[in-house]
Amino acid sequence: MAREDDLTRLPCGGQARKLQMLTRDEQSFIEQMNQLTNRMQHALGQYYPQALELFSDWTSPSSWDFVLQFPTPQGFKAAGWRKLQNFLHAHHLAKPQRLEFTGMGKRIGPRVMAELGTDRATFPQANSIQCYGGVVPRQQQSGDTWIDRHRRGANHTLKHNLFLWAKASVVWCPWARAFYNHEIKRGKWSADTYRRLAAKWTRIFWKCWTERKPYDEAKWLESLKKRGSWLYEATMKLTPQPLEPMEAPL
Repeated sequence: MAREDDLTRLPCGGQARKLQMLTRDEQSFIEQMNQLTNRMQHALGQYYPQALELFSDWTSPSSWDFVLQFPTPQGFKAAGWRKLQNFLHAHHLAKPQRLEFTGMGKRIGPRVMAELGTDRATFPQANSIQCYGGVVPRQQQSGDTWIDRHRRGANHTLKHNLFLWAKASVVWCPWARAFYNHEIKRGKWSADTYRRLAAKWTRIFWKCWTERKPYDEAKWLESLKKRGSWLYEATMKLTPQPLEPMEAPL
């Protein structure tokens, strides 16, 4: 396993290096897009708050196209219902649809794999990836006390995407939602809960990755049951409820 100060310089093959460059460029473009989106929302809040109420996702082309077609509150009011209805149908917004997002997804999966590379031997145990991704703290001794510290030498690109994966899993995965709810009720910080959930997912991922087998939700729940885990009981008691619509995390 690489030392902590070398964690962001793991060797990658040609294709893996190319994928890493593409995924990092993608995230850089997303950051720029978010900056523009924030500026747009701030400006609309000053003179056009009605538009902000109509769209929750201002990264979608439909929301920006709406401002182009109805640039002012007065223009929107004068356009009439027929023109608005045509806009909704043209952008397939007449019937809101839920975007299903399970697993790592099309965005997070390639990013994670790009940061890990192709040599599975680089990570001989799950903790290797957890440390590399910064989802487990670094313990430092002070006298007779051990203190948890953030891993400054972690791969922050990987860490960010492991957090996004954990956050998304709370929406689509019952046991992840049960874990999140349990920890929040205990008074834990949301960010810390996502970090520890990411650590759990990373252990599962490492086993699937090294054994070259897909994740089996039923098998995982059965293992929790055999261990008598509180998480299994909490998952089984989780009240079925409709999930909030969620866009794939950026």
